[in-house]
Amino acid sequence: MPSSVPRLAPLVLGTLAGNSLLVVLGPTMVAVAGEFAAPDGAVGQARTIAGAAAILASPLVARLIDRAGIRAALHIGSALTVLAGVAVAAAPTLVAFLAAHVVTGVAVACLGAAGLAGVAAFPRERSARAIGYIVGASALAWIVAGPLAGMLTDAICWRAAWAVPIALAVTALAAARAAATPPAATPTGMRTTLRAVLADRRARRWLTAELAAGCVWAADLGYGGAFVIRHHHVSGAAAGALLAAATAAFFLGAVRSA
Repeated sequence: MPSSVPRLAPLVLGTLAGNSLLVVLGPTMVAVAGEFAAPDGAVGQARTIAGAAAILASPLVARLIDRAGIRAALHIGSALTVLAGVAVAAAPTLVAFLAAHVVTGVAVACLGAAGLAGVAAFPRERSARAIGYIVGASALAWIVAGPLAGMLTDAICWRAAWAVPIALAVTALAAARAAATPPAATPTGMRTTLRAVLADRRARRWLTAELAAGCVWAADLGYGGAFVIRHHHVSGAAAGALLAAATAAFFLGAVRSA
């Protein structure tokens, strides 16, 4: 879909930047725990906080997209990603580190929703391919951001690793102007839309399956980096590379299928 690449690229970059906020925690968790003299599990709660913030922010993000459009969500999400990266990297205590992940969650909600909603701008015959790239971008974050975050942690410190999502967010912000814009639709109430989805048995099954898959994904990749660092005594860079290899198959499958 050569002609669609310029319109698709901002959506992919935004999704990549948003997911990189979560990826950085993997290869840096042990270093963060060491600096704050806390267990790995306590540091891992940062992802729980980010997830909860993303869920709570999602209805507001949906309204933002309906009223201001995809580009506005990309702009706000990218700006919040930069803010979150700076806040986490500068955190003086574990409490401040965890609190900064509230901003992380809102940024993830903005960029993730913008990426998926932006697929509506593509013709029906191209939408499946487009969404494959959007979903694949979540895995691409592990392939790109994970190893880079690990290398920066080993070479400098864990705080330097947050330069990765910041750089990706700046790139997404610069590309946002070219983002595809879905055609205008008749506004519907949020409650009406949710009721319509939940009334469909197939949608309920899909939501349940996605929830289960998301829990497995978060548990495995969220703590996988800390596990190999603690138990196999590998470097942060090696942990990031291992996670990247594990998610490469997912990325290839997402972009090669429609």
